[in-house]
Amino acid sequence: MYHPRYEKLKRQMEADGLDLVIACSPENSYYFMQTYIVTQTTLRDRLGLGLFPLDGEPAFVACSVERSIAEAECWIKDKRYYTEFVQSPMEPVIQILREKGFARRTIGLEMDYLTTRFYRELTEALPEATFVSCTNTLKKVRMVKEPLEIECLSRAAQGICQAVEKAFSETSVGDTERMLDHRIKRNLLDLGAQDFTFYCMGTGEKSLLVHALPDDTVFTQGEVMRMDYGARFSLYNADLARTAVIGPGCRKHIEIFQRLCEVYYEVVSTMRAGVSTRELFDLCKTRCAAARLPFTMPHIGHSLGIDLHEEPMLSPSQEFILQENMVFNVEPLITCDGRLYHIEDTILIKKDGYEVLSQPQFNPHILYIR
Repeated sequence: MYHPRYEKLKRQMEADGLDLVIACSPENSYYFMQTYIVTQTTLRDRLGLGLFPLDGEPAFVACSVERSIAEAECWIKDKRYYTEFVQSPMEPVIQILREKGFARRTIGLEMDYLTTRFYRELTEALPEATFVSCTNTLKKVRMVKEPLEIECLSRAAQGICQAVEKAFSETSVGDTERMLDHRIKRNLLDLGAQDFTFYCMGTGEKSLLVHALPDDTVFTQGEVMRMDYGARFSLYNADLARTAVIGPGCRKHIEIFQRLCEVYYEVVSTMRAGVSTRELFDLCKTRCAAARLPFTMPHIGHSLGIDLHEEPMLSPSQEFILQENMVFNVEPLITCDGRLYHIEDTILIKKDGYEVLSQPQFNPHILYIR
């Protein structure tokens, strides 16, 4: 009995005209082979590759250094190993393709992950094969989340929300961004996060730097700050953005953010199976104009899973129909009066509505540093 995800993949391969798919990114290694090789995320040459034919037996290729974890975790029976610095990972891959009769077939590759050097090895060794990108094929299979994935994403979303809210409650006027950053990270680890994928924070004019790192900027009364943090729980991503005012807060900052929250609430409230991604983007754009908020965003959110940005995106260039059990992060972000305002939560699509995974009682609002 093959893994259920392989059965989903074969259906998509048939629709996309692929005879075999080679998955090699850390995300797809974990998703399709249930094997997480941690060194693969930092050593790009230490590939773990899954070869999935439309017909026939799959195979797994990994570095011999990772044999123990491959044998313990990977469900695929046919496992081959290469010796690092002695062999190229492509040597066993080429051997398998020849053995299994795919030297003249259509083969899908993760073109946005596999390096040019390895691609050339494949094309030179198998000149009669047709190599095409299978990136979208793999993304389509991962779009709709399984119950266990939803559970992981829910735990991650609530964990990061709790970590951030607790850190803000521990922070006062006169503290620094670095102090708040340490509190958020400590809380994340205490709540079970494995690692931090990104951390951005900006106060005052620095808020305009979308991906600014926290530093020794002091929280001064009357200013605004925004933060956007990511972490992983059980290898699934959490992503949360919040805006705060410092001290009692400037009425102007609070009023601008309240208008953004109203737009945000309306967009999220529209989400359900059957609505299109383009429809949500257009709604956000229209409501921002009505609220006198400048709209310059190329997208208003993204799907979330074992990768930070998954498909579909909430952008004008795509028109996917939302399906039950898709998971999105919605994040309208505006620049107004010299400051950046941002809010983001994780949303589960249901048949007749939505569920905000990051905060069960959905109440978008500004945070305070007192």
